[in-house]
Amino acid sequence: MPGMDPNKPTGGVPVAKPSYRDRLAVGMSRVLTRAVALTFRVRKGKAPGTVSRHQYGSNAAEYLELIPAAPDSSSKTPIVYFHGGGWISGSAEISRYRLFDFAAMGHPSFNVEYPLAPEHPHPEILRSTLDALVWIRRHHPEYESVHLMGDSAGANLAIMAAILISNPSLAPPLGVEITGEVPAIQSVVSIQGVLDRLTWIEDGFSSASLMLRSYAGREALAAEVAPHLSVTPMDLTFDSLPPTFILAGSKDRLARSSQMCADRFQRQSFDVEYKLYEGARHGFFTFETPASRQLVDDIHKFLARS
Repeated sequence: MPGMDPNKPTGGVPVAKPSYRDRLAVGMSRVLTRAVALTFRVRKGKAPGTVSRHQYGSNAAEYLELIPAAPDSSSKTPIVYFHGGGWISGSAEISRYRLFDFAAMGHPSFNVEYPLAPEHPHPEILRSTLDALVWIRRHHPEYESVHLMGDSAGANLAIMAAILISNPSLAPPLGVEITGEVPAIQSVVSIQGVLDRLTWIEDGFSSASLMLRSYAGREALAAEVAPHLSVTPMDLTFDSLPPTFILAGSKDRLARSSQMCADRFQRQSFDVEYKLYEGARHGFFTFETPASRQLVDDIHKFLARS
């Protein structure tokens, strides 16, 4: 696969197959998220140009949508977006209409779909994340750098990709390789991200344990994990990080994960901004609310100065 050297050891350890109960719960989660996706199909919103779809890997789910920037906008650095869904559900379709806002501001946007767990457990999803970036660099060499962005589990993937590209020696123990054929990461935006493994479980986020064990196996639920299960930023020690914006909602049970990670990054003197949106719940980014409009404006300002 692009992004992997087949002659090098992956460093990954196979994740145990999920139980029947877990597979049933994952199926129910997907039914619910598909219902949400249907609401976005009828949501008003118009792309500033023709949206094109491109396959970046051999799996049918390894594709991305390219949303072009508005023709009358000034040219800006592209955004690469990874959707949420706890690694087990969700789709690029839910993010598409919000990305129209950024395309209208001049940011070409790559909306990435990826295979889901538990059928494709860690490190497969992380490999797909990096493969999408390899495809972008190969097929759009005019884009030397990109902004990475994601929500929930997608924010986890965005920050993990930024960390691994900035600190490539961390990649092999996780079962991936950085080939050098990826764009530079100009900045990263985490929207209500899964930035540590356990606080969202402790704080009662719905199905958090199911999502984590589907993605990385039951061993990932332990307080300490082996290097190949260091699947969140809080599991890793590193020296370099692009400018980062971490956003959370005060009524989101993932808020502590964002706050804790932002605090650590700031103690390390990384270029990190953090903002908490009072009264906002998980997923508010994708809906049309005053808080989501403020969030889009805040992200736009951050991207402009990054």
